[in-house]
This record gives sequence, C-alpha cells and structure tokens, in this order.
Amino acid sequence: MTRTTTPASQRGQITSLQALRALAFLGIFLHHVNSPFCWPAIGVSVFFVLSGFLMEYKYFGKEMSLSVRENLRFAIRKISKLYALHIITMFLAVIREVGASLPGGMSAYSLRILLCSIALNVTLLQTWIPRIGIAASLNGVAWFLSVIAFLYFMFPYISRWIRSKKNSTLLLCCVLVLAAQVVLSVFAMLFFGGRNNTYIWFTYYFPVFRLGDFFAGCCLGKYYLQEMEKQPDSTAQKISVKWSVFEILLTIATVFIHKWTSTDVSSPFLAAMQNQTTPYILPAVGWVYLFARKKGFLTNLLCNKILIRLGDLSPYMFLVHYFVTTYAEWILSYWDAAFTGVWKLLLFVLQFVLTVILTLLYLKIRDRLRAARDARKTLGEAHKP
Repeated sequence: MTRTTTPASQRGQITSLQALRALAFLGIFLHHVNSPFCWPAIGVSVFFVLSGFLMEYKYFGKEMSLSVRENLRFAIRKISKLYALHIITMFLAVIREVGASLPGGMSAYSLRILLCSIALNVTLLQTWIPRIGIAASLNGVAWFLSVIAFLYFMFPYISRWIRSKKNSTLLLCCVLVLAAQVVLSVFAMLFFGGRNNTYIWFTYYFPVFRLGDFFAGCCLGKYYLQEMEKQPDSTAQKISVKWSVFEILLTIATVFIHKWTSTDVSSPFLAAMQNQTTPYILPAVGWVYLFARKKGFLTNLLCNKILIRLGDLSPYMFLVHYFVTTYAEWILSYWDAAFTGVWKLLLFVLQFVLTVILTLLYLKIRDRLRAARDARKTLGEAHKP
C-alpha cells in the first residue's frame, strides 16, 4: 500500500507546470493559424497527461465515491468553470455558421446537422459521434471539454484502482495500454477502410481512446508524490547537468516523433503507430515530469513569469482562440484577402493578442458578476429575520 504523508489540502500548486501548459497551448494555437511551425498533437497529449497528473496530485489519499451519480456530479463540478465560456463561444460559432451560409442559403440537411451539433455540444456528447464534422463542430476545440468530462467521470475509478498497485505494475499497465492502442488502430484501419476521417475520430477524438493519456498522467502523479515524500528537499531550485541532458534528449526525441508521424510507411503496424495519440503519450509524460521537477536548464529557462501567466489563462484562451482564428478566416475569405511574409506574421500576432484581450475581458466580466451575486446573497442573508 502506498503511503503519502502530505495531506492533499497542503499540496501547493506546481507553478512550473503552468509554463508547460502555455507551451502546449501555443503549439495548438500556431496550428490553427496555419503556421508551418507548430506542435498540436504533442500539445493535446500534454493537456490530457497533465490533467491526469494534477488530478492524482490533488486527490491522492482522498476517499472518493464510486457511484455513477456522484462521479457525474464530480465531473460536472470540474468542468463548470469553463462551461459558460464554452456556451458563449459555441453561440458565436453558430452565428459564424449561419452567416457563412447566407449567400446560398442553408439546406434542410445542414440545418438538421447544425441543430444536432448544438444539442451535442450543450451536453458535451459530441465526441461520442463517429464523425469529425460533429465531434469537432462549432467551436471545434470544445471536443477537448467533451473528452475531459468523461475522463473526470472515470477518475475516481482510476484513482481507487491505482492506489494499491505497485509502480512496476502500473508501468506494465501503461505499456499494455499503448500496445492495445496500436492493435486497436490496426483493426480500426481495417474496419473503417484506411486512415480516413472515421479512423481519425477513433484514434484522436474518441473519449475511451484518450483514457491512455489520462491514465498515464494519473500513474505519473502517484509516482511523483512518492518521489517527493522520499526526497522532500528535491524541489530546491538548482540546475543539474544530468537533468539538462534529459531535457535535451527528450527535445530531440519529441522532434523526431513529430517528424516521423508525418512520413509514409507501408507496414500496417507502423502506420497504426503513427496515429496522432499513441506516439505522443511517452514524450508528454516525460515533459510533465521534467517540468514538475524543474531541475534542468531548459525547464528553468522556460518557467518564466510570462509563460506561467499564459498557462494560468490557457484553459480560457483555448476556447477563445478558435473563435478568433475561425472568424479571421471567415472575414478574410469574404474579402478574398491573403497575407504572406511579414504581413502573415503580423496577422498571427494580432490574433494572439486579440485572444488574450478577449480572455481577460471575459474573466473580468465573470468576476464582476460573481462579486455582484455574492454581494446580493450577503445582503439577503443580512436582512433575514
């Protein structure tokens, strides 16, 4: 049985992980602005692994209910801080969809698809439909919220199961999960007829497939807590040559994997390994662990105030940025405008700055509304007899 002496309520935030969260977001943002230099797949895997890591870090040692009703409530509570913004950005995406169809009109079929997408996005069930056009519909990046809601629902079961398992057993389970993903990818290619849109949905958007990233993060969170208990002074801020070498090697491995997944291979087994999820789980685990330890030169360099602040904002910027980029594409296509060279770079910067401004504006309005609600609640209680 694993013993962790530090109570969950006394575990402080690992601020260095916010810098990693910011870097993951930047890789996805650059992809959505059509930058040739981006890292979306590793960024998404980092998000899922990091979510599992932080959940285990926060809740390890806490007794959690295993009832379906309580787990559902737990998942709803975890996503509630982003749900209002999700609905707002979804509504803006609906306006974009309707506006884009105005010149030629919207067919009855398109209207049914739009209404179906709205219903599925409101209930966060869109990723359970085996169609990318629906799984990533409207504010497309909200598919992540749909998947993470399922993972939060599963977390109490996962956490309870791994609590009593040895690290060697958990490592073996992680290896088996990766192997199972590859095997399932092979069968998916055969069943769906190649690496088509349905195959991509299954290996990238399907919530059950994403359990691999999340499970690996949960196991890593348990291992990290055990390491911190054994070496409480290991969090001291000092740069180690050994850890710096690890960071360089992982950077090389990550770049290699990123390049390799875009090459053509003839073997069905290798082609299955090139899905946009499985190859990135191991480097994502490595980066979460290295940033949590923050012992090398690279992590110390990247864990600066700017990236940490962006990491704090990134959950909200993630939902906002896709609205910004898709609206920019819509406007540019309407005016038949195209940018190249320096002007294209300036357009990237403008979209990023606008994403930051809209995120801060949303948070400011949200905080004011909450303050006003709390004031009314306090005033109402004060007038009670």
